[in-house]
Amino acid sequence: MSKLIDIASAELGTTEIEGARHNHRILKYAHEAGFDWVNDDETPWCSIFLNWVTHKAGYERSKDARSKSWRDVGRVVKNPQPGDVILFGTKGSLDKIYHVGIFTGFSEDGRKVFCLGGNQTNAVSISKMWRFEVAGYRRLETTSSVIDLTGEEDTQEVKKITEKKQLQHITQPVPKSSLYLHAIRLRKGHEGEEVSRLQEVLNAAGFDCGEVDGVFGEKTKKAVVMAQLKAGLRMTGKTNRKTRKYLAKTLDIDIRPELFKSLLGKKILGRI
Repeated sequence: MSKLIDIASAELGTTEIEGARHNHRILKYAHEAGFDWVNDDETPWCSIFLNWVTHKAGYERSKDARSKSWRDVGRVVKNPQPGDVILFGTKGSLDKIYHVGIFTGFSEDGRKVFCLGGNQTNAVSISKMWRFEVAGYRRLETTSSVIDLTGEEDTQEVKKITEKKQLQHITQPVPKSSLYLHAIRLRKGHEGEEVSRLQEVLNAAGFDCGEVDGVFGEKTKKAVVMAQLKAGLRMTGKTNRKTRKYLAKTLDIDIRPELFKSLLGKKILGRI
């Protein structure tokens, strides 16, 4: 998975705040990318977010808050790879660019594309968009040096969080030999032992879903989506057969062949 996807996906869920207040994180994207004039989270920020991501990753960028500015950045490619920049224009026109983001894949029927970007339904998200609106793809080159945009205060905070997570893993390790998955679909809203098992597997595979609490909430769904993204799968946020197979292969663990119905709270899980 490209560095751009790594950095951008860590920001998934950052959302505008309705009303007079503004999301400090979105303002930070703008200011750290050089757009000091932005003082609210209503200013269109898809290009601002991409400028922030590319600057942090050490890639060439447009240095312009307008989406159309990305027409002249990078190398034109016809066969995109996850991590390439994707441009959207009215009816696919390069003269009418209205959005820019990071390409992550095609839908199964090939009619839509998945785009990771900012200001998508007012948030950093992965959105499915019509392929006929794609105006082009651009492959970026790295610059001579990577600039660290993280302030000293934020660096210390990140360090504390990282150390805390490392301590948790050291003091409460989950033996790899105890990890496995059942051939059961799981989705947001499910609760119980099977969810806890999935959360342990996700954390062990590097897809942080937080505390193992047996509740399939938004953070667990996000972790599943990130696993599917890295595996090049359809990003449903549900643990289908291909997702389980990818996680099992990543950790070299078993998928138990037993098919059964289990109660998760008051909900019954479906079979494959």
